[in-house]
Amino acid sequence: LKMVNLAYVERVGYSLARSLAKELGGDAKDAAVHTVNMKLKPVDTAVSIIESTMKGIGTDEYGLTVAVLRYQALLGSGCNAYEKEYGKSLEKRVKRELKGDFEKLIVEMIDADVKM
Repeated sequence: LKMVNLAYVERVGYSLARSLAKELGGDAKDAAVHTVNMKLKPVDTAVSIIESTMKGIGTDEYGLTVAVLRYQALLGSGCNAYEKEYGKSLEKRVKRELKGDFEKLIVEMIDADVKM
């Protein structure tokens, strides 16, 4: 898929994900773009999803839990990617958003893969 995407970019001038986003709408667009991005750049996509659960007013605690569990295998390199993209560590961001036992649980889930 990476080679197809490179050839597509050379021919058309933009990525498969962008093309799908232009051609589709609604949930189909979201699903197709997510699938392509998870194949082409999984760490960046996972980091973006985790950040989206903490963006704005309040935190989507359920969404954050699901995202951290689902993408835990990527969090080793994802923590570095998060810091590069957002200028702060994922752990510090989580500690700022959450409190108490839930904060400790999520931080442990993040750290568990990093320490492996």
